[in-house]
Parts: sequence; C-alpha cells; structure tokens
Amino acid sequence: MDKSTYRINIIPEDIKERKRKTALIVILLLLTLIPTILCIILGIRLGKLNNQVEKLVYNNKYKFEQYANASGTTNSNSELLNFVKKILGKDSNIAYVDEFDIGRIPNHSEISDKDNVSSDQEGKTEKDNTYKDSDKEPDNKNNINKDKDNKSSDSKKSNNEDADTKDAKKDKSDIKEKDSDKDITQKPPEKTDNKDQKKEESNKDNKDKKDKEDISKEEKESEANFKNKKVYLTFDDGPTYNTDKILDILAEYNVKATFFVIGSTDEVDKERYRRIVNEGHTLGMHSYSHDYNKIYNSLEDFDKDFTKLMKLLYDTTGYTPTIYRFPGGSLNHVSKSDMKIFIKYLIEKEMNYYDWNVVNGDAEGVDYTEEEMIDKVLEGVASKKTSIVLMHDGHGKEKTVASLPKLLEALISRGAEILPMDENVPLIQQIKVSSVD
Repeated sequence: MDKSTYRINIIPEDIKERKRKTALIVILLLLTLIPTILCIILGIRLGKLNNQVEKLVYNNKYKFEQYANASGTTNSNSELLNFVKKILGKDSNIAYVDEFDIGRIPNHSEISDKDNVSSDQEGKTEKDNTYKDSDKEPDNKNNINKDKDNKSSDSKKSNNEDADTKDAKKDKSDIKEKDSDKDITQKPPEKTDNKDQKKEESNKDNKDKKDKEDISKEEKESEANFKNKKVYLTFDDGPTYNTDKILDILAEYNVKATFFVIGSTDEVDKERYRRIVNEGHTLGMHSYSHDYNKIYNSLEDFDKDFTKLMKLLYDTTGYTPTIYRFPGGSLNHVSKSDMKIFIKYLIEKEMNYYDWNVVNGDAEGVDYTEEEMIDKVLEGVASKKTSIVLMHDGHGKEKTVASLPKLLEALISRGAEILPMDENVPLIQQIKVSSVD
C-alpha cells in the first residue's frame, strides 16, 4: 500500500514540472522570435522607403540637370530665369526657386512692370523721334522755297555772300584750332599738378598719422606706469618639471612668487617643496588630491584631504603653510556642497584663502600665444593696485614658462613691485569671509 500511494503522488508532480518547463521554453522562444520578426519586417519596410527616397531624389536631380543643360549655364541668374520663363510662360508667377540655389527671382508683377516701363520708354522714344522729324521737315521745305526765290532774284548777291561766309568760316575754324591747341597745351600741366598735390597731401596725412600713432604709443607707455602697484605671481597645480624651470627663471630676475601645491610623495617633488621654501618663495596649499569629487564631497573628506597635505608639507620642509587656495576657486560651480562650510573650516584653522583678480589665460581652454598671455596680465595689472595673478606650473604649461621672462621684464621695467604672498596680503576672494556667518 505504501508503494502504490507513493507512485500515485509522485507522477502528477513530475507532469506539472514538465509542463512548467515546456511553458517557460515556449515563452522564451516567443520572446526571442517576435522581436526578430519585427526587426526583419521593419528592415524590409525601411529598405523600400529608402529606395523610394533615392528615386525621388534622382528624378529631381535629373530634371534640374536637364534645365541647367538646356539653359547653358547654372551660374547666371538672368539666363536661368529666362529659360524658366520660356518653359513656364510669361504669365506664370515665379516667386523664388530654392532648388536651383540661384537666389531670389522677381515676381511676375515685377517683371510685367519692367516690361511695361521698357515698352513705354520705347514708345516715348519713337514718338520723340517722330516729333523731331516732323519739326525738321517743314523747315527744310521753307528753306528750299526761300533758296529758289533767292536764286532767281539775287544770284549775284548770293555768290558774293557765299564767298564772304566761306572766308568767315575759315577764320572761325582757324581761331577754334588755335584755342584747341592752347587748351591741349594748358590741360596736361593742370593734371600733373593735381597728382603731385594729391601725393604730397597723402604723404603729409601719412606722416601725421604716424606721428599721432607714435605719440599715442608714448602716452600709453607713460600711462602704463606700474609704480606703487603690488603684483603677486601665483602658480597652481605643481610641483612638476615646469616648477624647476620657473624657479630658475625667478632666480635669474631675483623675483619671489607663490606656489599653491598639491600632494606628492615622490622624492623629486619633495625636493621641489624644499627648494620653494629655501629660495624664499611662499608655499601655499591647493589640496592633496585636487579631485573635486573627493574634496567637496563632505566636510569630513575635506578635512582628511587638508590634514594629509599639511602633514606632508610640514614633514618635508618643516614649514607650516598659512594660505590656501580652493581648487576651482571659492566660487566654483563644481562643489555639490555649500562652499561656506569649507570656508568656516579654514577660519577655524586660522587659514586665509585667496582667489585671484588677474589671469594669463593658461587654464581657459584657449590656445593663446605667449604675447597674448603677457598682454592679458599687463592689462589686468594696469587697472588694479593689488594684483594676484593666476598661472599654472602643472603638466603641459610650457607656454606659461616660455612667456615668464618677458612678463617679468615688462613688470620690472614699468616699476611694479613683485612680492611673495603671506597672510597679511589684502584678501582677494570670490566668496568673501565677511559673507559667512
């Protein structure tokens, strides 16, 4: 009894499981077949549409080529317009033909007006000619009659008068020839004199312009005097191989600058930290990782990054930095957190943060030339008493290095005072400390 009951209970369950498996297999097959069938149908229809579009495009192009070949040219608007008018007729209204790309073609009303005007003008000219001819004809008849009467009555007198008139005409012709000779001899010198005068006037104008330009340059150079102006050159994102080159240039000109550095445990970079401090430059903090997502994720992450860089710099150089520059500036649009949280943190650490008010453009994504970078800095310094110049000594900033000597020469020659930064420099901040509670 136990075995029979066992068999009776087992068989239905196996059947149910098999049915479930077959149902699942059928469903999976349908799910795979239906999309493929739909894709095949769509592909066939798209192919048909593509063929129809190609036929339409080919037919339009063929028609246009026929029109263009029949007209003889595709560049002349007037010839093509005449050809279209011949095909469509004079009474057709043609506003514009974009397919031919020949610009705007005048309306039929404009063409008809022009035709009317031309026909009216032709009619007027013909009428004027008829009037003139009619006026001349009676005069000729009267003159003929008079001549006949004069010939019959006073033939002798007319002969004498003709001789006198001929002599008078000869005298008049001689006088005209003399006058013409005089005019010919007198006109050329007047032209040459005018040309010489114009040349002299143009030369004078050019000289005056050059003199004015030279005076304006001298005035600008005198106005660009940077005496009593303080300039703080700052370099971000180092240290790198460019930092070494910049330090060499600064040493040649006996100029001190400020380096806002990031974290690096490489021995070469550590030596660069030491060189910045030993040569009298200011060592500032610019975050350890320079990763916006890590630094500005939360106050805890900012604290970890800050303390890690501070410890590295102190252990390497024995110097405790007192100034900080936020990656992207205090008014960056990258931080998801409120920047005032991090500003409060720096206030508690008695750390001043500095932004900038002059740039050389090496981080703007524009391929400025070296001269343009120098001009940007000089223009910014000219309008400010205290200038904090933003530059970079990271990887790929070779133009900044190459433009630095000329920039230093320009600033020094104009009397600017180039200094390293410290905590006593006037605060130049995009988000001011005073705005933070």
